Amino acid sequence: MVIEQVENRGERRFFSFLMMLATLSMTIWAIVCAMNMVAVIEKVHKDKEYDYDMFWLTAFFTVIITVLIFLLVDAR
Repeated sequence: MVIEQVENRGERRFFSFLMMLATLSMTIWAIVCAMNMVAVIEKVHKDKEYDYDMFWLTAFFTVIITVLIFLLVDAR
């Protein structure tokens, strides 16, 4: 029982560290996501291929939403 509590504390510290790191880097993720969105909009306007930019836009958006959801869940 005590060993499980110690292991859980270690997992909580690691998760808290990851969430702190993700939260502090959120502005960087948001800026890159916005830049990719602008690039996609420009390429759509000029009828160019935008598969690569769309992939990164989706990846960054997914990371941002995931971090926000984990923050909301952790706040409870």
